[in-house]
Amino acid sequence: GTTTLAFKFQHGVIVAVDSRASAGSHLALTPSVLVSAASKLLSNMMYQYRGMGLSMGSMICGWDKKGPGLYYVDENGTRLSGNMFSTGSGNTYAYGVMDSGHRYDLSIEEAYDLGRRAIVHATHRDSYSGGVVNRVSIVAQGLAHRVL
Repeated sequence: GTTTLAFKFQHGVIVAVDSRASAGSHLALTPSVLVSAASKLLSNMMYQYRGMGLSMGSMICGWDKKGPGLYYVDENGTRLSGNMFSTGSGNTYAYGVMDSGHRYDLSIEEAYDLGRRAIVHATHRDSYSGGVVNRVSIVAQGLAHRVL
């Protein structure tokens, strides 16, 4: 999607994305792979291509034996661990909503709603974002997907 966001909360990680330019796929690794290891793999691959004109911002999200994991990897192989990230042309608008509404103790419904509101705000302000809002929760019990 053109605007993508993810944030940690007490139950796991919420990922939300608009659908204007979505590829619509994700990679699911075996449960034994740590989220940090998956992010390091992508970081190492991107580091090999640094300086070649690529433009990418990607988030690796998951649940492993350490709990919820959230990493950001860019085109230079920079890898950051954090509680909240947004990428794409509408990211500044999404951050505005997330910054004002994010709390670690959000319920699952509140977290879904925050993800929806952040993407909807981005789609209203950014002409390159749009379409439906896809949201995924990543919790200890697995993945759940919602479309608005």
